[in-house]
This record gives sequence, C-alpha cells and structure tokens, in this order.
Amino acid sequence: MRRFWRRTAPGEEMACRELVAAITTYLDGELDPPQRDSIRRHLAECTGCSRVIDQFQRTIGALGQLSTDDVQSLDPAVRAELIEAFRASRSAGTE
Repeated sequence: MRRFWRRTAPGEEMACRELVAAITTYLDGELDPPQRDSIRRHLAECTGCSRVIDQFQRTIGALGQLSTDDVQSLDPAVRAELIEAFRASRSAGTE
C-alpha cells in the first residue's frame, strides 16, 4: 500500500492537504486500514474535504457513463490534456 501522509498518532488530526493527496487511492480502496480510518475520521469532521470527496465521486460516476465513442470524439488536444492531468495527479501522490 502506498503512503500519502505521515502516520498520525491516535487522536492526532490529519491535515486537509494530506487527504487531498490520497483521494484517488482512498476512492480506489487501496489504503491500509489505519490510513482509511484516518481519512474517515477526518471526513466526519471536515465539511470542505467531504465536499471534495463528493465532487470526485460524482465526477467518477459521470465519466464512468461515457462510452468509448464519447471519449474518442473528444478533441485530441483536450484528450491529451486530460490524460496528462490524470498522470500528473497519480504521480504527485507517489512522492
């Protein structure tokens, strides 16, 4: 499992920026139980991060409904930009 933030001691709060770095891994179910629990505790108390997670889930849901034809019909420059943004976000979480 990848680690995206420093381990928090029991009762220690996670920072919003730490959660943002781990969003996709959290939504993919790739975190170990302590990391997942830390995010869930943070989300229970932080409405801003809860909204960010909700927006990601809605975006994933909407994009999941696109067909191959929909994706292929995107302007090639736009498609390349989206792929690069996705790759950059994934690699930013592995540092």
